[in-house]
Amino acid sequence: MIKCVLRALFIVLIALPVTLFADDAERDEAIAAVISDQLDAFAKDDEDRAFSHASPSIQLHFDSPGYFMEMVRRSYPMIYRPQSYELGGVRVVPDKIFQTASFVDQKYGRYQVLYEMQQQGDGVWKINGVRVVKSRDVVV
Repeated sequence: MIKCVLRALFIVLIALPVTLFADDAERDEAIAAVISDQLDAFAKDDEDRAFSHASPSIQLHFDSPGYFMEMVRRSYPMIYRPQSYELGGVRVVPDKIFQTASFVDQKYGRYQVLYEMQQQGDGVWKINGVRVVKSRDVVV
């Protein structure tokens, strides 16, 4: 009897990290899909689609998708029209989730970007802001 309980406990302890990892992988894929779709919307000047990926608090800050798009165009040209980009890993800090990314702008400047992500009540992930840091190196 004790052997059966120990085996069951052992199986649960081994399976638990795999289950948690699977949930993290699904979360990471969903977050990457949101960011990639917003970048595609920027590339196609699809204001409505790009704006739909912003969190409710970001949407409240702007009167329309057009104003949001204009802000991105002026303030974040490396994100609006990147030469290239690569999504990194997801970082979890207390009460916040960030997606890391590397961008190269049209002038070959390199930037590190942190996307703050926010999961809505319906499970959908939204972008709640970005933090951009210019790297010293230039891509040649």
